[in-house]
Amino acid sequence: MTKKSAFTPLKMKSLTGFTLIELMIVMAVIAILIGIILPMVGGFREEANINRARGDLSTLRTAMESYYIHHSNAYPPALTGLTDTTTNPKIVTRIPDDPFLPGTTYQVLYSTNNQFYALWSVGPGGTASVTAVANTGGVTQAQGAGARNPIWVANGDEQTPAESP
Repeated sequence: MTKKSAFTPLKMKSLTGFTLIELMIVMAVIAILIGIILPMVGGFREEANINRARGDLSTLRTAMESYYIHHSNAYPPALTGLTDTTTNPKIVTRIPDDPFLPGTTYQVLYSTNNQFYALWSVGPGGTASVTAVANTGGVTQAQGAGARNPIWVANGDEQTPAESP
């Protein structure tokens, strides 16, 4: 019988784990994926804001027409007139904020004869506007690079961009 020695040589333990190069490659791949995904998410947010503005403006147009019917064929002097608690019926509880300029409500402009109006959002560029509403219902938009993609509705005869595809 052979006796085993109490002292056996230590076996070399194999080291497990990731090398620095492997970790750097994984981090680079993750950074590339983030770079690809973030612009796509931003585009979805802008499209959601456009759709929200279109819906809000359509609702506000209906509220303006309801106010007109209930107030002797007159539109409110400002959008806040739609929320006036002293009028009956109360048309809306609050005017929604423009999704492209948080803290700011949509804008309204009337024709000089107060028979036509245009409601608009500042749009994705943040500077779109309506500069005039004719007494026949025609709407003039601001021109220029910052006025891209206007989102507006009006009660005139013209096709309104908020309803366009």
